Parts: sequence; structure tokens; C-alpha cells
Amino acid sequence: MTDQKKQDDTNFTPPRHWVGPEELTSDYWSEAHVREKRGQEFFEKPVEWLETTDKSPSSGMLRREFLTLMGASMAMAGFACARRPVNKIIPYVVKPEEIVPGVAEYYATTCTGCAANCGVVAKNREGRPIKLEGNPEHPLNRGALCARGQASLLSLYDPDRLRFPLVRSRQTGSRKESTWDVVDRALLPKISELRSKGGSVRLLTGGRGGPSTRRLTTEFLKSFRDAAEVGWDPLEPEEIWQASEAVFGIPSIPSYRFADAEVIVSLGADFLGTWLSPVEHSKDWSFRRKLDSARAQNAEMSKFICFESAFTITGANADERYPIRPGDELRIALALAHELIIVRKNSVEPQLLKDSRVQSLLQAYSVDAVSAETGIQQGPALVRQLAELLWSARGRCLIVAGSPHSRTADSLSLQILIHFLNSVLGNIGKTVDFSSANPVRGRRGFPEVRKLIEEMRAGKVDALLIHGSNPAYSLPADAGFVDALKKVPLVLVFSEQDDETARLADYVLAASHPLESWGDAQPKQELYSIQQPLISPMHSTLTFEEVLLKWMKGPSWHEYLRATWRESVHRKFAPGKSFDDFWENGLKNGFAGAGEAESSTKTMPRFRPISLSSVPVKLPAVPSLSLALYAKVSLEDGSGANNPWLQELPDPITAVTWDNYLNLAPDLARKLGVAENDVVEASVAGRSVRIPVHVQPGMHPSVVAGALGYGRRAAGKIGDGAGVDLFALAHAGSAGIQYSGMEVTLRKTGEVYQLASTQWHTLTENRPIINDITLAEFRKDPGIADHTDPHLRLKKVPTIWPLHEYKGQRWGMTIDLNSCTGCGACVIACQAENNVPVVGRDQVRNSRQMHWIRIDRYYSGAPAHPEVVFQPMLCQHCENAPCETVCPVLATVHNDEGLNLQVYNRCVGTRYCQNNCPYKVRRFNFFDHWKSYEGTMNLAWNPDVTVRNRGVMEKCTFCTQRIRGAREVTKKIPDGEVQTACQQTCPTRAILFGDINDLKSRVAKSRADARAFRVLEVQNTRPSISYLTKVRNKVPNNDHE
Repeated sequence: MTDQKKQDDTNFTPPRHWVGPEELTSDYWSEAHVREKRGQEFFEKPVEWLETTDKSPSSGMLRREFLTLMGASMAMAGFACARRPVNKIIPYVVKPEEIVPGVAEYYATTCTGCAANCGVVAKNREGRPIKLEGNPEHPLNRGALCARGQASLLSLYDPDRLRFPLVRSRQTGSRKESTWDVVDRALLPKISELRSKGGSVRLLTGGRGGPSTRRLTTEFLKSFRDAAEVGWDPLEPEEIWQASEAVFGIPSIPSYRFADAEVIVSLGADFLGTWLSPVEHSKDWSFRRKLDSARAQNAEMSKFICFESAFTITGANADERYPIRPGDELRIALALAHELIIVRKNSVEPQLLKDSRVQSLLQAYSVDAVSAETGIQQGPALVRQLAELLWSARGRCLIVAGSPHSRTADSLSLQILIHFLNSVLGNIGKTVDFSSANPVRGRRGFPEVRKLIEEMRAGKVDALLIHGSNPAYSLPADAGFVDALKKVPLVLVFSEQDDETARLADYVLAASHPLESWGDAQPKQELYSIQQPLISPMHSTLTFEEVLLKWMKGPSWHEYLRATWRESVHRKFAPGKSFDDFWENGLKNGFAGAGEAESSTKTMPRFRPISLSSVPVKLPAVPSLSLALYAKVSLEDGSGANNPWLQELPDPITAVTWDNYLNLAPDLARKLGVAENDVVEASVAGRSVRIPVHVQPGMHPSVVAGALGYGRRAAGKIGDGAGVDLFALAHAGSAGIQYSGMEVTLRKTGEVYQLASTQWHTLTENRPIINDITLAEFRKDPGIADHTDPHLRLKKVPTIWPLHEYKGQRWGMTIDLNSCTGCGACVIACQAENNVPVVGRDQVRNSRQMHWIRIDRYYSGAPAHPEVVFQPMLCQHCENAPCETVCPVLATVHNDEGLNLQVYNRCVGTRYCQNNCPYKVRRFNFFDHWKSYEGTMNLAWNPDVTVRNRGVMEKCTFCTQRIRGAREVTKKIPDGEVQTACQQTCPTRAILFGDINDLKSRVAKSRADARAFRVLEVQNTRPSISYLTKVRNKVPNNDHE
């Protein structure tokens, strides 16, 4: 190292907020490297690169050759006329009474994107759904919707959906399309024979059916002498209801009341991202994160501590996050129990203090012993402090666990300890509520699936029906499902997609999409939701229920559904009222019931100490290098892998799209000699995969983490081959599937695979962009953002620009960084509303992604224990917009309501505006991306928004089409009447939009908050978007920095 280099390192001060660990070195900020990064901001490649990539697949002609040969032809063609293709307008001969062209209709239905079953409102135009929003009246999600719920619209128009039933020949293995009449003629005799001869029939489902479906399947299976249903969902934390049954005698997953919790401890539960009901949990969690600077001195906020082995958005939003190894969750729970029971003698249930079984189990798990074994930062002091904090908030705290990255061989023991701790702290019946939880019915969970596989392997199953599940993909390889399936004489699969399991079936019965179907759901004991069709089936498909009723010679599925609601739901909620009125009201609202049990009927069960006997007295040793598998907010279990909106949604933490990877801590990467994008071979118990590496700050140095849901082999054109199948590395244990805690070995292959990341497409250069403070600092000075260096917020900026006076309404927005979780729901909602195209993996690598909203993730502190702040970045609609001054054709202009507009038919594609935008939020169409929307996919486009062509710049418009629609009704739009797509879907209500000229509006009041700042205000751009500073409720003297 030279003397000058040593001097540079000595004088170097790392930035407070950083994007990646590279920014913490002086080399990154050297003049040469900054100049290089600036040059990479806009993707430019030499002609040689174009010659290797722009070759025509049909003629083999290079781009340069084509231009040379066509030069003279182009000159001659200039004299010719160009005509658009003729499109005929076909009018309604008999116009449907309920449809008015150009006027949207709205219908309430139920989201089936995950098992939570949120209520949604579908926007229909000319008889087709074009947008889904959360149902504001639904008790579960109260108007919000996650990214998967927003993207489920596109799956309706998936061109790879099954269009007809398929029949496979076992002799040749060939398959062919068929008709329902042919399938019925072939299957009905087989079904009759199974009934008459007492054949063994098994139905494997995803376990997500509503009460009407459960009733129907029960009736159908009763017609056979030997029949049973087995329910299984790969991501359902089944160990929770198994522990509930063992501990309380209640086989159900309770409702968790995050809104009532002052202190929250998560031991590997990603409740803001993928665990149970993330939209509901996000809304409840954010309830106690709202702050008012006017009452700063007495401000209160919930305290959230997270221990996790994978870096999730839940951990990123914690006040304190501690990386651990899979399996350490149980050790920490035991240490907390030891501190509360053995040391402090604290328990709301006094009998637990004297129970010998409790005493004998906890004696070996002292805080000192567990801290030494886990190696958690700050050791015993942290656990003791946490125990004191929890006890001080007894009855108002909550401890949760159960995502895949915490599902080890001891998952059931962990959940028993979670119930024990919540009982000790008096949370049962308060923040842990069993009264509104649905009991688990019938055979369910992986132990039952294992029994089914054993029956199949032994030849004891004559017919297997599979609905709502893809076990050939999501079951671990060592479960042996695929081999056992070959021994079943008759396999029927009901599916929308020709997936991995459907490829092995004798008959694939093409299923209708949920948006084409009737149905219902029961998210909670006192809440029933209706699912109604928004469009007639686009293909020759039937629902699972329609097929069963046809085979049973029963009524239509709609009639059966109404009958079930008449006999159960109507009698429960409105026995004295007309059923027709009740049904119509249910269709209008989308649900029946309140979702909450009366306080007088809430269940407060007592903990059974005998259940602790299943917790091992001595825990097995943790491997030197452990694998943790986790679910991503986009793909979760992989069922949405063929949805391009979800594939291109950047991961909130890594900002990587289109692929999964192994997350390694920087120290572990250096130890193994691997770097970003290196491909390694990961081996677990003889099973191996090849997968690229991502160096992730905040990971435990003894853990590697990878996302499930990728590596599909039969998802469709989009999903096939995207990423690596990590379900193959999971272990099918006797008690359940083990997703984490397995010993893994890594071998560097020498290959390199470039991940498509969006985080490095801009360079911050240590400018004042983001800020976060502690609750103590906020109480002392809520306007502390005024005092940052360099200044984040300026009270007055000198200017030579004339200030424009907006006499009418002027639109603006605030985004509360204290509420934003980085979930990405706003990104997909904006994409669906504004016809934002998908560009694909290669174009993302080339910095050509088209999302109008970019969620920037910033770290602070040391790389081993970083803290995270998310910042949604979109067009700031600057009053002094730099983009407007450089456009040579006035394609980007300002209107009299403060909107920065883009006139598409003026734009000539100079990209000067993109270069001059300090926020880097303008997107250029390098290609006609709309052409990639094959077949039915273009039916998802919003007809109120222009579809952009090649050579046109685009960016956020503040959903001007919604403003225009409201303006057609009233001249002065009331506050709250217009919601942008991002605002409407946000689960935490982090976004406010409205008239900032109206000082009584919510957005104007929010902009006046002492926490509010505008990004790059020092540039005098005068943005119309303000951000509210992130506040952390950190324990004093517990700074990770």
C-alpha cells in the first residue's frame, strides 16, 4: 500500500447511509471510480456488442449489414404512403343493460393469491377485469392489497393457461387435448366402478377451500367406501396448529393482534412479508408506528425486536435485528423462559412457576449458556433486557415464530415454547386470540401427506385426485412423491396450469381462474367472503366444484353455493331476514360477518405443562454452515412463477429480479473466496444444485439463505428455468418438512452468472437523500432533519427562478418512511394501473427496467449488523423541474395543477430529460415492449392510459387519469376523493396524496410535519413529494453503528 493510499484511507469517512458494502471503502469514492460509475449510469455498448446481440433470428443478418443494404430502399420508401392496418369496430347488436362503454363497474370478490383470502374490489371495463384493489369494507385487509394480490389479475390473461382438458396415455406417455364430453365418458365408468367395488380414493388439496367447497368434497367422498381428503400447503406453518392442539387442545392457528402489542418479538416470523396474513399484519403493525410531531415529547411507538436467519422485510423494519442460525430460535425462547420463570419468578399463570416439568426443562438453558452457544451480539445483557421489557408489557406484548427459515427439525418444540411464553406473559386472549381462528379439519399437514405417500407406494390407493396443489414440485425430493405416484392406477389433476404434477397425471382437468368462478372463503371463524365471477370463462374450463357436482348429478355450483350460505351463513348472521336480500348484500359487500368474536366469547385457554415433555432437554448441535430457505414476497411457493409482474418485482432487500441466489455474509464470502455473481454448488445430504451468490450484509457468518419458489420446470414460458429449485434441498422429516437448519457445503464452480439487480443503477455520491433517527431523538427534537450535515432539509432555498402561483388545486404527496415496509405492493399496483411493461432479465441487467416506482434500500451501521431504510422513489413532480428545461420539443411540461406531464406524441427520444433528472426516475422505451404481451395478455391493459411505443420517455403521472375522472364529476375534488394506485394498495397507509393548496387536507398537514423533508432540496428542484423521517424505537446505548 502506498503512502498516498494510506493517507486516503486515514482521511476517509464512510457515509452514514450506504447501498452496498463497497461504499464503505475509500476506493469506491475515488475520483476515478466515481467517474466510472457515472459513465455506467446509462447503458451504452460498442458496435461490436450490438453485432453479437442484434442478429436477426430468421435471416441471420446483422444490424449493421441490414442498415447498409436497406439504405437505398429506405430513401425510395420515403416516397410511399404508410397506412395503419384496418381495424373494424364491432358495435353491440343488443347492448348489455349493465355495460356503458367507457364507464367502469366495480364488483367485490375474494383474492386467492395466498391463503389469507383478502377482500378485493375488481374494476371492470367492457366486461373484463382490468384492476384489483383491496376492499375498503373488508375487515381483514381494509382496502389494502399485497403485490401478489395485485399481480393475480395478470394470471387471468396468462396465455399459457390450460384451454382444454388433457389426456395422457400411460403406454406412450403422449398427451393430447380433449373435450369435457370425452373426458366424462372415460371417467364416469371408472368412478362408478370405484364406488361399486369399494376402491380407495384420495383427494389431495391445497387446504384453501371455503365452507361450500369443504361441504361439497365431504359429500363427494362419502359416496365412496374408502375415501379421504388430505390438505397440505407447503408454506403453511402447520407446527403452529399442531402446537396449539398439544398445548391448549385447540387445533388452529390463532389470530395475532399486532395493533394491540406494545412490544413485539419475532423469532423468524416474516409477518410483514409472507407469514399467514401479511396485509392484515402490516396494517396492524403500522398502527403503532404513526407519529405526530405536534405531540413529540409524549410520543409512544411499539418496540419491535427480530431474530432471524434470513434477511426479510420484517427484519429490515425491526427496531433491532439480530442475525442468528436456524435452530437458535428455540434456544433464545428457552433462555427467555429461563430468565422469566427461573430467575425472575414472573408468570401471569402462577401454576407454571411451581410445575416440576417446567423447572426441569428450563434449568439447563440459562441466559449465559444460551448466549455463549448462539454468539448473539451483546449476549446475556440483551436477553435479560428483553425479558424485562416483555414483562413490563405483559398482556400487551407478542412473541411469534414460524416462517420457512425458522422451520427446523425442532419447529414443533419452538411453537410450544412460543405458546408457553405468551401464556407466561398473559398474552393469550389478548394479543393471541383463538376465538376468531378457524379450527383445522380432517387430515392435514405433512405427516398426513407422508401417510398418503406410503399408501401410494404400497399400492393401496386406486385413484388420486389433486386440486390446488403441486406436490411434484413443492415436496422435497426425499419425500418420494413422484415415484409413489407411478403406482396409482388413476391420477386426476385439477389445474389452471400444465404444471409439474399435471405432467404426471392421466387426466388434467382444466380449471377456471378464480376471477372466472364462484366460490367462498372463511378467513376467520366469524368472517365469510364471497368470490364471484368477473368474466365468463375464456377457455373450455370448469371449476373443481363444477366437475364434482356434474359427476354427482347435482345442481349448478352457483345454486349449491347459495344453498350452503342459506343453511349456514344466513342462519348464523341474519336468521330473521330474507335470504335473497342477505345474499345480494353479501355480493355487494363481498363478505358477511365482522371477523371479530365478541369480547365475552373470546377463548382464553390455559397452558398444559405436559406439552413441554416433547421439547428436548438437550438440543442438537448446529451445523458449522447451515442452510436457511425462505419465501419471497413475490413468488412465495412458486405458484405465481409464470407471472412476469412478480418475476420482475425487485426483491426488497437485494433488489434482484428474475432469479434466486444464495445470500452469504461478507465475511463468509471472503472466507470461501467467492464474490457477487459467482456460481457455487450447494450440497445437502447428497442433493446438489448450482446457484449464484449474492453477498448480503446482515447475514450470520455461519448461514447461507436461498429463496423458494424458483426453478420451475413446467410453469410456462415466463417461469420455466427462472432461478433454481431449492425445494429439492429441503428435508422431508417424520414430523414435518425441514426447510432450514440442514448442513450445507459450498463448492466454487468457477462459473459466473450476472444477477439482474436494480439497486446499483444510480449513484448517490453521499448526497442528502435519506434520514433516520431514534425515538429519543424525535422526542427531544422532532425536526432534527433540519440539522443534518449535509443539510437534508432547508427552510429557505435562494432561487433566481420565478415562483409560479397555483391558484386552483395543486397535487402533492407525502410518504412516511416510518410506515413503509418496502413490500413492493405499490410497484405492482402502479404497473397494473399505468400499463407499465415488463422488459425481461437482460434489459434489467442493462439498467432499462420500466417501473415508475423504485423502492431504494439504504443501509446504515456496520455490515455485520446493518439497519435498513426503504424509500419509494418516483417522479417528484418538481416545481423547478430540471427535465423540463432541457427538452427540445416541450414533451415534458408543467400544468396548472403542479403535475409534471409527459406528452408522448411530442417526445422524440433525446433522453436529455432522463440525463438531467437528479432522481433518476424517468424511463425510456428502447423497444416496443407492448408487443411481448402475447394473446390474451393485452386484455389486462387499462384503456384509460396510453400504451407507449418505442422511443418514448415515460414516468409517474400521479395517476392523472384518476384525477381527470374525478374532475368529470366535480370541479373541485374533495380531499381523499382521488387516490393514486400506490396509495390505494399500500398495506400500511404510508402514502398520502391530495391538494397541498388546501391547508386542511391530510397531505398538507403531513407536509407541515416537523419530520417532513424533500429529497435533494438543496438542488432547488422544489419537489411535490415530501418524506417523513424514519424513527426507530431503539434501546438506549444499543446502536448497531
